[in-house]
Amino acid sequence: MARLTLRIKIVVFCLIGLFALYSNLRIINKEADRLRFHPEERMQEETKDQSLGKLRGLAPLNGVVGYVSEQQSDMVQENYDLFLAEYALCPLILVKGAKRPFVIADCGRSADGICFFDTDYAVFKSFDHGLRIYRQKQK
Repeated sequence: MARLTLRIKIVVFCLIGLFALYSNLRIINKEADRLRFHPEERMQEETKDQSLGKLRGLAPLNGVVGYVSEQQSDMVQENYDLFLAEYALCPLILVKGAKRPFVIADCGRSADGICFFDTDYAVFKSFDHGLRIYRQKQK
């Protein structure tokens, strides 16, 4: 009888081990494409600071520029986006709001791509992913 219970315990532990191995192999197989390194695709991907860096030649070289983001509800994300944009456009100083000669609007995830509208401003240049720079109209 003792041998039978020992065999049952060994079979149960082997089944648990095989199930764990099968589960891990299934996860690895499912996520294999994500885990592989694709240098061509990574070269084509553009980071947030690289896309903001396109504005460097259009905005003033230094000074203060307005910044508007669509992240109105999430204060942490909005501040992160502001700090990242300030890092990418250094030595420009970005302030929230629009009462500056130039305004950068980051409307990446909004449905229509427009998160800033003011009759005193006109679109100076539009970029991919809802990134726009506005210039104050001459009076």
